Amino acid sequence: MRHFHISRIKINNIQSIKWIDFVNEACTQDNNLTRYDDQGHPFILEWMKGNILSPDLALFKKELIEFALSELTISELTFLKANPQSACSEVFLMSSLPHLEKGPTVADWDAISDAIKTSITHFYITDLSVYGEALKPLLNDVHFFAKIKSNNGEPQGFILFSVTPSLPFGDVKVVNFFVKPNLNLEKMLMSLVTKILPLTKRIFLFVRPTNQSAIKM
Repeated sequence: MRHFHISRIKINNIQSIKWIDFVNEACTQDNNLTRYDDQGHPFILEWMKGNILSPDLALFKKELIEFALSELTISELTFLKANPQSACSEVFLMSSLPHLEKGPTVADWDAISDAIKTSITHFYITDLSVYGEALKPLLNDVHFFAKIKSNNGEPQGFILFSVTPSLPFGDVKVVNFFVKPNLNLEKMLMSLVTKILPLTKRIFLFVRPTNQSAIKM
């Protein structure tokens, strides 16, 4: 196991260092640890670091696709029912627009669910390198991708967060965050951000306003 370390950076010179450079220098590529919930049940946290075209990130997404389909589809459906106009602009929801032409009250929500699942599947299995030049602005971003598993290896949640060159020192963007309901593992998983990046000052969490468990956290 490779442990978290800070290398070649002196803390007393930290203010003269760009946040993105610190993140690249200070973090190992991957790691894991075990934590326990309030009932004493063990959970395994595993994470890796890479860029948007990292093969490890692509594999991570493919491995979690079944979990993402079940959890993310529920989240997106909940948001869409509360905000049907979002089908006009939201990536995962645009495929549902034809099913909403006569209004949400008479819509076929099973068909909409299937359409959302197709969009999510496409996102998780697509080789992002096909987007070529469009990805250039994102290639210098540092991405962290992590999952939390029960002791038997079953995924219970995952998080994707990143640091971009434009972010002020200490800022982190969480772009995906999902935990199975009723397990109270949100704080355990989110604490991984400050475990990996202990100089984090602010975390920007991008979640749907209908995702109450994440908002309450």
